[in-house]
Parts: sequence; structure tokens; C-alpha cells
Amino acid sequence: MNIAETLKIIDDHAKNLKAERDIDIPKTINELNEIPEKDFNSFLQKVNSKEYTVIVFNQGDIYGFFDFIAPTTQKAIKSTIKYLPYMAAISAALFGLISENYILIASLIIPFISGFLTGFIKVGFITVLILIGLVVYFFVNENTVGFSFMIVWTISILLTRFIRYYVQNILLQLSLSDEKIFSLLYYSRLLRLIDSTRDELIYSK
Repeated sequence: MNIAETLKIIDDHAKNLKAERDIDIPKTINELNEIPEKDFNSFLQKVNSKEYTVIVFNQGDIYGFFDFIAPTTQKAIKSTIKYLPYMAAISAALFGLISENYILIASLIIPFISGFLTGFIKVGFITVLILIGLVVYFFVNENTVGFSFMIVWTISILLTRFIRYYVQNILLQLSLSDEKIFSLLYYSRLLRLIDSTRDELIYSK
């Protein structure tokens, strides 16, 4: 994890980070009024002791922030994973053209459907979606067609979900590795804190 690269990105664009609220972007935890701790090390101690749980709010612009501050290596990994479902869909469509199973051209829309669905469904529904792929496999007349659909569908669902998990995990690692990064992401409402001692959700207002 190249923290120095992320910090340089933030510093280089500091003048453009005022966002919607017309105040300077906080650089220290001391500037975050909602958090009682005014020292980052003390805050991390509470995180390590499970008194605080830091979560990445997945309804926020996680991909936009990831593309903005993630180190180059992590961006490359995300891009590679992101395009694998489309490559699988294109391969299935080409196979359909060659084998004259033209219905396989419909595989091209599967990555878009899976991307939409995995944006808001819970993990348990992933299994249901994969089972849908199995149903298609058994009910399509030609096994080759059904199998191809099932493979593309399963790859798309799993990898799309994995990308979301990967992006959230990298952003969480970055936020807990440096105070300036944490302050930016928390202020931008991308992070939430759960205070387990009071069963309270803490977020930037």
C-alpha cells in the first residue's frame, strides 16, 4: 500500500477539495467535531480494541474516491478485475457467432445487469443469482448455450461483487493508515463510525 502516493495526490489537489460545503477540508481528526478523540493514535486504539468500528459507506461515491486517491497498483488491479466479466461475455458472444448459437450474443448484457444488481443487494442474494444461472443452464435446450450463460453470469456476479469489496477494503486500509486520508474520507461522508460502547452511529454532518 503506497500511502505516500495517496498523500501526494491529496496535497496536489488540496485547492480543489472544498466540495459542496464551503469550508477547508480538514487534515486532522481534531477538526472533526463529531469524533470525541482529538488525537489519531487514541482513535486508532479504540478501533483496535473494537470500541469503534470504521465502515465504508457503500452508497457513497466509493468508486470515484477510489479512482481519485488509490495508489496506481490498486487501480490497475481494480481495472483488470472490472473488465474480466466483459471479456467473458464477449468470448461467449463470439462463440455463439462461430457455433451459430446466436442467442449467446445476449451474454453481452449480463455484465451490465450484474453490475446493477450487485450495487444494492446483500451477500446472501449472490447465491440466489448464481442459482438463477443454474436454472437457465438446465432449461435451455442446448447444454452448451446454457452452460455458457451460466459461466458468464456467475463470473459477472462474483467479480462485480468482489470489486465492490476490494474498493471498500482499500479505502478502509488507506483511511486507517494516515490521519489526513481518514479526515478527508470521513469529512466526505464516505466513512461511518459505530461506537459499540453506546451503540451509536457517528458520521460527518
